[in-house]
Amino acid sequence: MFIFKLIFFSIYRFFCIDNYNFYYDIKETNPDKRLKKYEYKDICILVRGLSKYTEELTSLLINNGIPVSSNGKMSIGEYPEIKVLIDLLSAICLANQDIPLASIMLNLYNFTENELAEIRSTQDKYSSFFSCLKSTANTNSEIGIKVKNFLTEFENIRVLSEYAPAYEVLNKIISDTKWNIKLLSSNSGEAKLNRVEKFIYESCTQNKEIKIKEFNNYITKFIDKINVLEASGENTVKIMTAHSSKGLEFPFVILAGVNKGY
Repeated sequence: MFIFKLIFFSIYRFFCIDNYNFYYDIKETNPDKRLKKYEYKDICILVRGLSKYTEELTSLLINNGIPVSSNGKMSIGEYPEIKVLIDLLSAICLANQDIPLASIMLNLYNFTENELAEIRSTQDKYSSFFSCLKSTANTNSEIGIKVKNFLTEFENIRVLSEYAPAYEVLNKIISDTKWNIKLLSSNSGEAKLNRVEKFIYESCTQNKEIKIKEFNNYITKFIDKINVLEASGENTVKIMTAHSSKGLEFPFVILAGVNKGY
């Protein structure tokens, strides 16, 4: 894990520490343009093979907001946007779960962390977050009205989920909250949206239209078996084997796992 964190910091410093975020491109024909700012696509991590080590490294970078492309497969459940959808499924099935509720309010319904903290502070530490939501909704404050609208909208979604197929419910939420636009406007947005679509498609792979509760049960059991092949030409850090990197050039290369035994 120490090596993983060291790799993460080596990448992090190029984008957060001003003294390290430029490099000199000697191949640039225009001398005035040779000093270039690092992008994620300028960084390559070389590994000896695509293994569990690579999966753990990829997961660490993704969970810390660094976009990654790899020729290896990893569970779709490792991606932050898919974790939001899993929380959404959980909240629809059982609305009084604190963590899933807070997750979807933050990521889908445009609540801020300060607003969530304000809601939580309305009752003592022994009360559930759902209880705090209901008490906040009974006030006439700005946050109270916002919470009341959210609870009304979410209850309508829960009713819809009783008879509509899972893909229809999930697509409606994504469209109504404009989460698809938010994803597309973020770094590696197209890849994120593709993973979201692949996740939702899993609800249609049983040759029948399954509902949210059934889909949630399926995901709980089989999420680790739903893999995605990370290969993209976008602005991402590349993780590849030394063999597959032949003929390619990168301004910055990290050799990872060279001390690991065969």
